[in-house]
Amino acid sequence: MLRTTAATAVGGVAASALLGNAAFGASSLFGALPEPRRRGAFGGRLGKLQLLQVGVGGSIAPADRDQLKGHPDVVFTGLCDVDSEALASVAKDHPEAFTCRDFREAFDKHGDKFDAVVVCTPDHNHALIDLWAMRANKHVYGQKPLVQQLSEVVAIEQAIAARPKLITQTGNQRMGPESRQYAVDIMKSGLLGKAIEAHVWIGGPGAGTDGYFWYGGLKDPITPPANIDWPLWLGAAVDAPCRPGLIGLQWRSSWDYGTGQLGDWCTHLLDVLYFAYDLPSPRSVLSNTLDPSDFYHARGVRSTLVYDVSKQPNRERFASDRFTVHYADQAQAPSRAELGLPPGKFGGANRKTDGFVQSPFGYSARMAEAGLLCSRAARFPQQELGWDKSRLVFTKPDGSTHEDATKTCVTREYRKGFELPAVG
Repeated sequence: MLRTTAATAVGGVAASALLGNAAFGASSLFGALPEPRRRGAFGGRLGKLQLLQVGVGGSIAPADRDQLKGHPDVVFTGLCDVDSEALASVAKDHPEAFTCRDFREAFDKHGDKFDAVVVCTPDHNHALIDLWAMRANKHVYGQKPLVQQLSEVVAIEQAIAARPKLITQTGNQRMGPESRQYAVDIMKSGLLGKAIEAHVWIGGPGAGTDGYFWYGGLKDPITPPANIDWPLWLGAAVDAPCRPGLIGLQWRSSWDYGTGQLGDWCTHLLDVLYFAYDLPSPRSVLSNTLDPSDFYHARGVRSTLVYDVSKQPNRERFASDRFTVHYADQAQAPSRAELGLPPGKFGGANRKTDGFVQSPFGYSARMAEAGLLCSRAARFPQQELGWDKSRLVFTKPDGSTHEDATKTCVTREYRKGFELPAVG
């Protein structure tokens, strides 16, 4: 929901855009790539884009693979997963592809067998594998959210600058509907007037459900299933016990492995704003919740992001030098009366995808930054945290460093052998 000087509402609950190759760099993973190197070693499939998929099971990897394997110019030449059963099952459909359980082995031993990497792992390993791929000069499709730590936003942006010729895209299929693309065009054109603020919200997550998110209490440790290489599943994360549900989907609510509801959905919800207004990094965040947690991200969060747009090239699109985004879960919608709207209900999210469309890393890193700021600041409810991205620190109202928030919310300790690689 966008508030403008024309007092007109735009459906921004789950809106996004496809503005064409000039704006996005490429509209598909393979559409703008240079001609793949010719290799006769793989069944004579000359001239095809050769892919390595890291993470072949789970909830989204099969869908991504199905979308790609049907393209005549694509072939999967490598498969990697910490789950031996999932890996063996998928390998039956790709008998000529090499397989491995450790993604590092794919790059060290088979780096000449693939041109691009499709990353479909839990969130905490996204940036790690994306950066390994970029360091190796591989094009990358990385699942959303692009990063799991705020410090990883900067690492990704530095890698983009170091590898400007690589095609990098993030899964954001909800950008597909034309109605959402029209919304971005309308906002960019200024037909609605100057932007004042935006309200974005999502329903859920439910309490104690067994779906994507789990908030029913910390479960006791278990022995990892025999088919799972638990140390490799942990990857970038520090040593910790396996718990029921984590390997499946419930890692999404975990502080260590996921990004919570606001982080998980930010790419699908904030995209329309970033494509229409090319927003910079927020200058502050304020998050409130009545359900704080140590192991989980909080539920029932209402966050406010403030952006300084005074120096933006598109400053004329904003009503003032400050632009505010309100972002919430649990269907915490704004007051229609306060927005100048007649009584009624807000429409639901448009779930029609019209095919899979992607977001370049340059945009999706900033979207993830906004989502992470909102979800992580809930550890410090009712405290306005200044965000200094240049120093990767949170600040207090007096400008001094907020040591606790910076230590808690900005980065993580990486396990030995799984540190973020420098891309220079």
